[in-house]
Amino acid sequence: MAVNADSGSVRSKADGWMIPPGKTATLGLEFAFLTARGPLDDVIGNPDLRLTDVVLLRLQGRYSLGGLAELIVDTTLLPKQPSYTNELILQNAGFGFRIGLTDWMAAALRFDGGSTMAKSGAWGQATFGLEGRFPIDKYVQFDLSLAGVGTSLFIGDEAPRFFEIGSGGQVVFFFPKAAGVWLGTSFHFPIAHEPTTNWPIDPRVRVGVNLGTVLTAIPKWDLYMKYSVVDRGDLVDLDTILPILDGGFDQQVLTFGIVRRFGDEPSGNY
Repeated sequence: MAVNADSGSVRSKADGWMIPPGKTATLGLEFAFLTARGPLDDVIGNPDLRLTDVVLLRLQGRYSLGGLAELIVDTTLLPKQPSYTNELILQNAGFGFRIGLTDWMAAALRFDGGSTMAKSGAWGQATFGLEGRFPIDKYVQFDLSLAGVGTSLFIGDEAPRFFEIGSGGQVVFFFPKAAGVWLGTSFHFPIAHEPTTNWPIDPRVRVGVNLGTVLTAIPKWDLYMKYSVVDRGDLVDLDTILPILDGGFDQQVLTFGIVRRFGDEPSGNY
């Protein structure tokens, strides 16, 4: 999970805060169905991934420190994969924190890591960014983000790496304590990269699209659904993609999630 307009709690799409108020905790679970089309034979051994071929299980915990900051830890498992692959069950894990700078802005820092495909090695990523929320109407707001992202691959004795600037924006239609709907896009611009002999990576500008909705009217529970189009290079040029199952190449992801909230909820929007 990168630092972007979706870094905050999914409940924030229906309420107006950046950091959850009070000392509260959440546990979240989501199933992500990954699909992809194109000449992927050299990447995963099959030209297509259909809706139920790859299922990712993501678990996340959050703890809010009195509305000033929140701690985040999450992991992604692979309970379902094609019969012709043998990927690790533990795909990736990460942790981070977000600090509220103002009522409408937060800073976030994350560290993530995981395995590359075919058990060939590992990858690591560090992200630092800013997130902002700008209401334009009683029930409409813009969520914006800007971040620096550094990624390294660790395959054998080689460690190709690259650095990107990521930006994103969403328009959010929300009804406090009830529901929210959002539509957004993201851009990643490569700034510098360091290829190696066996891994001549060549990152390109990436564009993503995301659409989501959340129901927050149920006490102590949030239900949500997201659809994301992930852009990662060109499949005809393997140097522009990464040997990473979750986000390493062009793909579409349909996600269903549920969040359980703990703690005394303030009388405000939370």
